[in-house]
Amino acid sequence: MIDVHCHLDLYPDPGAVAREVVKNGVFVVSVTTTPAAWSGTKKLAAGHESIVTALGMHPQLVATRAKDMEQFEGLIPQASWLGEVGLDGSPESCESLPQQTDVFRRVLRASER
Repeated sequence: MIDVHCHLDLYPDPGAVAREVVKNGVFVVSVTTTPAAWSGTKKLAAGHESIVTALGMHPQLVATRAKDMEQFEGLIPQASWLGEVGLDGSPESCESLPQQTDVFRRVLRASER
């Protein structure tokens, strides 16, 4: 089984979930919602070949966390995977769509390097 979009760090006991993932032979892409979550989420995957960590910047959080893009860009060289980036035009997030577009363009430019 493969889960290509898991927020492992958001579970009440992420360490226990990571152990279950490994025990059950599941491959998981553990995606962060902000760059601030990168180091803690990466530690959950340490020593487990079946868990990889993807650096993310959740589009629903862009309105309040766009300032974190400098940190995101600085972490890209450490990340083999990027995820949880893009655009969210849902009614709850559509007001920040212009800002999301700017952030997404930055992500694309930074990931080209």
